[in-house]
Amino acid sequence: MTEAPKNTPIVLDARWLQTARITKATVIVSLAILAALLMGFLHPDSAPHNQEAFGNIALKLGVPLRVFVIVVVGVAYLPLPLAFWHLFRIVFRGASEGVAISKFWIARAVFTVPRRHRDLRVSRLIVLLILGGYIVAMLTYAYIADERDLKRKGSEAQGKQARWQSPLAPLFFNVFP
Repeated sequence: MTEAPKNTPIVLDARWLQTARITKATVIVSLAILAALLMGFLHPDSAPHNQEAFGNIALKLGVPLRVFVIVVVGVAYLPLPLAFWHLFRIVFRGASEGVAISKFWIARAVFTVPRRHRDLRVSRLIVLLILGGYIVAMLTYAYIADERDLKRKGSEAQGKQARWQSPLAPLFFNVFP
């Protein structure tokens, strides 16, 4: 094999660059992840959390809670297939150059392959913005849920402490002025 000039890698297998292959991979991964999300949200163990998070809104709109959760998850999920399509463009371009695909290489490819291919720089930006936005949203949701949980547990602890002290408090205040 001859050495390729810099920024022009040799394409070993052009089948990886077919749009139909990229689209097929995007559809399969998008549907699998959407199904996993819906299974998690619609699992009976998630019902109390769904009721707490979406119950009031669903009730005001007059929509059953399960239907409302499906709609919210579906709408929130809409940008992800676009990110997956661009991610597969990047990954498959690297695979066409003979790079073996692995879990760690996929994350690395987002940063390394667009350096060699100017046409993939916009794809990298789209992937980073959409997936980064989702990661920030998930961390924000986890932080807010944790804060709510701490406040709820704190108020429950104060209530238990007040109930425990309330029968004895008058006795101590009368004995020790």
